[in-house]
Amino acid sequence: MPFLSKKLDSQKLVAIIFIAQFISSSITLKPGMITLDSLSGLFDWIHSLIDILLANISDKSPWIRKHCFKGIGNISLLLKFSFKSLLISDSNAENIPDDKFSFSLELELTQTILEGLFAGMEDTSEFCAREALFSLQRLIQLLDSRIVTPNLLSLMMRLPDNFERSDPITRMGAFNLLGKMAGLITQENENCNRLIESLHFHIISLILHINDENPAVKQSCINSLNNLATLLDLQQLKSLIDSLSGDINKNQNFGSLFDKNEIFLLKTIEILAENFPGKLDKYVASLYGFCSSPDDNIKAIAGLLLCQCLVFDKHASVNENIIYKLCQLMEEKSQQVKAKMIKGLLLLSPLVKS
Repeated sequence: MPFLSKKLDSQKLVAIIFIAQFISSSITLKPGMITLDSLSGLFDWIHSLIDILLANISDKSPWIRKHCFKGIGNISLLLKFSFKSLLISDSNAENIPDDKFSFSLELELTQTILEGLFAGMEDTSEFCAREALFSLQRLIQLLDSRIVTPNLLSLMMRLPDNFERSDPITRMGAFNLLGKMAGLITQENENCNRLIESLHFHIISLILHINDENPAVKQSCINSLNNLATLLDLQQLKSLIDSLSGDINKNQNFGSLFDKNEIFLLKTIEILAENFPGKLDKYVASLYGFCSSPDDNIKAIAGLLLCQCLVFDKHASVNENIIYKLCQLMEEKSQQVKAKMIKGLLLLSPLVKS
């Protein structure tokens, strides 16, 4: 395409947009428009378009990068589609294996696509990162598991920065992707233990953002937490999530002082602490970090849940740094933070008495 070599970003952008659209539009051909021979040519042409997109994901223009990531995500449409329906009626086609009518990617190309999208979700431009995340969501469960599985740990390590992006749609995409990843982790995965260790750290961010001010982010976190509860075999947590649509029972630990959302979050921490006492130090460390968040909403709920963790972790409750951090939160200008901390300190009152 000559426009790809143009110096003007606008001309190159138009070409990239067309290429991204061509990839998805190939499944919209009318039935009976292609032959067995031309199908092979169509697949070769699509591969050449993918190569163009991959070659431009590092372009200086964020708009060009964005549409490259979007076009790569469109590959998901091809991987789910049987091109047999587009063939001219041919009796010979009935004797050909169905996989010959399916679009596929070589392992090396699959790895290149994953690496490109991994880099994309770390893009300094939020709308580029968002597009890369959504493309990963669309592709992660469709790509060859022989490539995806060994890359899960790398993805797990690189994903968390997107949990705190300022754009709510990007945050939603990141948490949705975390939930999809949980569905791909099995005992057969050689990195299974390390992946689950990472999840125990990332689950705190997931829990905190159930208090996100954006409803779409909140729902994505609830859905992903449900997937993690399945992976970690926490039936009690799954039942708690189901109760969100109704009334959560206020037991003796949480009276009328706490609202429904706070009770859900406090009970979630309680379930984790009781089932994974050996991970409490991870939960405390993560919450301690979030107590310095620039977002008062996240800072406030992190302080409350840190207090809840200390109820179960007596050693951390006497840590000078943690005590100092709680005192700092009490002196915050934000009334929201102060209000949550008052509730948090009430949770700790039995420890003080003892």
